[in-house]
Amino acid sequence: RLYGVCEGAFNVIFDWVYQRKNANGAVTYHFNTYFFRKGWYWLYENRSNRTRYGDPIPISTGWRNLPDSDIDAFVHIWAWNKNFEEKRDVQYFFKGTQYWHYDPINDMAFTQDA
Repeated sequence: RLYGVCEGAFNVIFDWVYQRKNANGAVTYHFNTYFFRKGWYWLYENRSNRTRYGDPIPISTGWRNLPDSDIDAFVHIWAWNKNFEEKRDVQYFFKGTQYWHYDPINDMAFTQDA
């Protein structure tokens, strides 16, 4: 069954990589692909090879404190220091001259002027 069709031009497309611990405590890595167009977004479930049921969804519904439409870019910085002791994992969204730092733990963004 095909649902949540996302075809045509998009403002921004990105993979969201994240970690989860399995039942044995081992860290596993997962990712989904997001497609943003105007005021809407689609989640592509890479494991299932399909878009999420019910998509598209308004950006304002799924991403708290981001602009309601026309996001220009997304950057995910995921790096460790040279001894692999400390990880930096931050996400930024951009629109025009502003950027938003996204906090995935609290599921919200904070705006800054560029």
